[in-house]
Amino acid sequence: RGYHAEPIKISEILTGTEIEAMKAQGKLVSDRIVLTILLQKLLLPEYRTGVIVDGFPRTKLQAEFIRLLFDKMLYLRRKFDGTPHFIKFRRPKFHITVLYVDQAVSVQRQLQRGLRYQELNERVRLTGIGAMIPIRETDVDEQKAIERYQYFQDHIYSAIEMTKTKFPFHFISAEAPIERVKERILKELEYQSSSELGDETFDMVRQISLASEIKLDARHKLVQRLDSYATEEHVDFFQQVINVFKYEFEPLVRQQALMGTCIISTENGVFSEKEGIGVTMMLDLLAERGYRVILDIIRVEKPVNIDMRTGDIKYELRRVFKWHIVFPQPKMRHAISTYETDVSLTQ
Repeated sequence: RGYHAEPIKISEILTGTEIEAMKAQGKLVSDRIVLTILLQKLLLPEYRTGVIVDGFPRTKLQAEFIRLLFDKMLYLRRKFDGTPHFIKFRRPKFHITVLYVDQAVSVQRQLQRGLRYQELNERVRLTGIGAMIPIRETDVDEQKAIERYQYFQDHIYSAIEMTKTKFPFHFISAEAPIERVKERILKELEYQSSSELGDETFDMVRQISLASEIKLDARHKLVQRLDSYATEEHVDFFQQVINVFKYEFEPLVRQQALMGTCIISTENGVFSEKEGIGVTMMLDLLAERGYRVILDIIRVEKPVNIDMRTGDIKYELRRVFKWHIVFPQPKMRHAISTYETDVSLTQ
């Protein structure tokens, strides 16, 4: 992708006496510290066009941070579209790449690194030239190296997998020679890039809000609307809508409780009054109480008068509100299943 900036290596930007002690023991530094330092680093001008972040994420909170950061960058790009500031907000493109080796190879490489650093440190000690390199306990103790690998499998990899559903995810074997691994990485990223939308296409498509954004915003607005219905201006009418459910809808819902779905057609005037606010109130009320609803509004012409002399029929336009209400079915144990289970256990 033509990145010119050096990669950000999480293990290198986390410095300090306390942090070094934790790293030497193979322990993780707190999320707050990691994210604070990483954000400060990403704000540097050299990373404006992109950067590779090595060793991140390592916890589920860090994985969620990546998702939130991506969404925030998209939001800012949309917000400043059409303004002089738009150029500052580039389209975010995140890729997650895992270089994987099995336990034996991992432990071997850790111990080899420890031996290499020990030799370098001995040379520095004898010559006085250069700086000593900190050596992790996991690089000199085989059991600790094994534990570090197992911790990665049990905790870190599960955090990385959280990003699968949102970003391109690359799982690449790193057991081959380094040039071969490099070739695999470039090939994988090149293939993935070929399947991404172009920037112009992306900017057109993004005019449509993401379903996840609509869902997140919908709950917040639902609460605001329900609170407004309870104000002096709407409280009496809101009670009328509640009564429609209590005395007209709920008896039918209870009859269909075992089915988990109920269809109700009504011409109740409460849904036509006040510019249809009663419909919105009922939809919000049902959503808040855990029902899923689809509403069809059907316009029906009903004859109200016939001119016997000319045969002309006068129609009145009415609206029928057809509510498809869905709710969780109760869980039931079938008697025959229970009987068969009990018999098999006693035989």
